[in-house]
Amino acid sequence: MAFYDAIMETIGVKRVWTHEKGLGYGRNENEEKLNLFVHPNSEDISTGAGFHLAFEAPNREAVHRFHAGASQILEKPHSPSFMTQNSFAISW
Repeated sequence: MAFYDAIMETIGVKRVWTHEKGLGYGRNENEEKLNLFVHPNSEDISTGAGFHLAFEAPNREAVHRFHAGASQILEKPHSPSFMTQNSFAISW
């Protein structure tokens, strides 16, 4: 939870709900954009080759803050790929 709370904040998104089996993030409770759930299998689940998530940020500075925050916590991901002015994807 702490990882997602920290990096999502950099693009103006906060946790809007918490449940024992998942989390929801959005700009507010009415704009929920990302839901994360615990997989019922207790083994680690890999996303597999080629997996990526795309996010929309308010500006490029927020993208760079997101990337820097993620890089500090995880193994360094690839540089962000900009899809539009404020839309980006980061692949690990």
